[in-house]
Amino acid sequence: MVAWPFHPARYLIPLVPGIYFFLFQGVQAAEDHLSNLMTRESQKRISRHLVRATFALVVVLHVGWISHYLFSKKAATTRAWFGLRLPVNWEGFSETFEWIRSHTDDKAVLATFYDPMYYLYTGRRAIQPSLYKPKTYFYPYGQAVPDIGSPDEIKAELKSLGVRLLIIHPLNGFEEKNDSSRLRAELIRSYHTRPELVFISSDAKHRIYVLPQE
Repeated sequence: MVAWPFHPARYLIPLVPGIYFFLFQGVQAAEDHLSNLMTRESQKRISRHLVRATFALVVVLHVGWISHYLFSKKAATTRAWFGLRLPVNWEGFSETFEWIRSHTDDKAVLATFYDPMYYLYTGRRAIQPSLYKPKTYFYPYGQAVPDIGSPDEIKAELKSLGVRLLIIHPLNGFEEKNDSSRLRAELIRSYHTRPELVFISSDAKHRIYVLPQE
């Protein structure tokens, strides 16, 4: 964590057991420290209650946050890290998964920025239609320009891998969102024969194009 500055929230997951361990250790240490500062037994009891009340407040706040996240009445809501609500619901993804399963076989290769998710939900192999250089998304600070490749580079790779379907989705929450949207538009325009639009989700936020083999 100290040596590698690029650390999205998911990399912190292995630390969760340690965080909870030190939370309980901290409560005990705080009780002992305050008790040592007090001379009267009544003062020690009050200090212990204050520490435990603070701990209980933290627990209540966390449970409240988690329950709001888990038991949202809007079942179609799509969320990102820390419960961030995204302006796109899950129904559009589900419809796209269903179309892929119904209209392709298990030999199909997809181009989508959600490549692992599409493999899990459809069983189809998938690749992200961009170059992956995450350090360019963040550095230099304040002046980062994501390098995700050019249309010609991406088109050549898609052809060599036999990719026929390009899937377009909202990319909320990604640092390379704007550059990826630009690359997708340029990629579609770069073909002499325009890719055929064969699917649009009910919310109009998910589209599937068939790529010509040029």
